[in-house]
Amino acid sequence: MSWICCLCDTPNVDAFLFHSFILETTNAFSILAGADDTTSSDFLKSPPAVFNPSTWSSPKSSLTTAPYMANSVHASRSLRHSSSSSTTSATNTRSHTQSTSVSHPRSHQNNWRTLVVNCASLWSKKAALEAAVYYTQPDAIIGCESHLDDTINTSECFPPGYKVMRKDRNRHGGGVFLAFKECYSPCALPDTDTNCEIIWASIALQGEQTMYIGSFYRPPDSGLEDLVALRASLEALPQNANTKTTILAGDFNAPGILWEDGSIKPSCDKPSINREVLDIANDHGLTQMQKGPTRENNLLDLYLTNNPTLIRSCDTVPGISDHEMLVVDSNISPPKIKPKPRKIFQYTKADWDKVRSDLPDQIML
Repeated sequence: MSWICCLCDTPNVDAFLFHSFILETTNAFSILAGADDTTSSDFLKSPPAVFNPSTWSSPKSSLTTAPYMANSVHASRSLRHSSSSSTTSATNTRSHTQSTSVSHPRSHQNNWRTLVVNCASLWSKKAALEAAVYYTQPDAIIGCESHLDDTINTSECFPPGYKVMRKDRNRHGGGVFLAFKECYSPCALPDTDTNCEIIWASIALQGEQTMYIGSFYRPPDSGLEDLVALRASLEALPQNANTKTTILAGDFNAPGILWEDGSIKPSCDKPSINREVLDIANDHGLTQMQKGPTRENNLLDLYLTNNPTLIRSCDTVPGISDHEMLVVDSNISPPKIKPKPRKIFQYTKADWDKVRSDLPDQIML
């Protein structure tokens, strides 16, 4: 959501929509507090000054958050406004205080949150990605169309606090990446690298289990060769991968699939490519979890897993490009790395006179 500021005439963007999917979408307002049933429309004029309305209304009930947000980190702000206006006959003073609580949509500790994002040039979307990560608080980020190359350092374009694995193409297109919170220990899987835009990583779970996570991008103008390489990459996973939790997400550019019944739309533009994507998912026991469109009316960004019973929710939120982002919550709990304690010297409390007296004169020189 964006708007033009009444004071400075500059555009403003509200990142609150990044977690609007957890809020109630219905709302009800009371009648205008400064008006009654006999008030004519002539009374509802433009305010005499900025943020000094002649009438106002308030929600009847406050917004409620999702049940799993009980332990979330809250950030709150208060918007206070008090204005007064006087005329020759009377002086009216009004004050209005509104308080909102902005909550990070964090679920309980036995949850794994994945953010699937199509960047369409990450270099120009650094701030937008950081805002999306701040509000969604994902454990892992699966991204495509990063448009990066080896001249750009990871720390220059990714938010802090994440371990990033990249497979770049160039600054003009493509590129996939995986990012994990620093408290986890992901391992790259170089044997799965094939001649397509795919990257895999494994991460340890509780009970000596392993989870495999992949990011894939198929350019819209590519043929079947990318899907042949994707199939080879899936087959290059460890032999026991079919018994482990596997997640594959990204932009497949296959809008012609009806995932509900596993068929191809009659009006599909490239039926052979869409059929191959569907066959790859079926052959490897992968279930597609995203149901709604992710770009205009097309379902392009997919979330495939061989263990759909672990998925709590799969929602779309406004993206940082012309694609919606996916926010997926799963009943997965990887072990976290506890940072090792380290000794920090408090130099401001040191007895420097004693230090100088103990040092040899030649060192002081």
